[in-house]
Amino acid sequence: MARSNTPIANALKSGISLHQQEVIVERPDGSRVTVCVHIDPIRDGNGKIMGVVNFFYDVNERNKEEHKLSGLKD
Repeated sequence: MARSNTPIANALKSGISLHQQEVIVERPDGSRVTVCVHIDPIRDGNGKIMGVVNFFYDVNERNKEEHKLSGLKD
C-alpha cells in the first residue's frame, strides 16, 4: 500500500475518524501482522487538521482462535 493511501493519510486528508478497521502492516523484519486501527484527527482551535492520534493492536491471535472455533460449529 502506498503511503498516500494508508488509513492515517486518508484521515489527514478527509478529517474522518476510523475505528475498528483491520489492516495488514509490515514489520521492519518483513513479516506481516493484522492489526485493528483507531485513528482520530487532531484539530486546532480553527478546525484545521494538525495531525492524528493512531492506536492499533495486534489481532492475529484473536483471528486464529475465531477461525478455529468457526470450524468446530455446526
